[in-house]
Amino acid sequence: PNNQADCAQAGLDWTEVPAHGVPAPDCVIAPLSRDNHLGNGGAGGHNNFYNWTLPFAKDLPCIANDNCNCALRIRYNISTGDLGANGNRPDSGFIDWNMNGAASPITQDPTLEA
Repeated sequence: PNNQADCAQAGLDWTEVPAHGVPAPDCVIAPLSRDNHLGNGGAGGHNNFYNWTLPFAKDLPCIANDNCNCALRIRYNISTGDLGANGNRPDSGFIDWNMNGAASPITQDPTLEA
């Protein structure tokens, strides 16, 4: 379980531990970008970005002691106006892996032999 109530309901012990002296990560709202522009469209026409400054050994004792644990999760969410609110094309029903290859509803720009 990932919360105290569900943990207790399952008869397990919920344990909280301190943050090991590591500062909390930044929690920021991503800059707005147009659909399907891969982050292009930031301020002044530049790419959207996040300036992530990694800590030095002097900042975190675990770096100097070579015993840090780190998990990095990077997500890329795509938004498109081509799909309905639930990710489906309103005109063709649900789209999943069955719609790959010859069954694809996308038919423009065919591949041509050169």
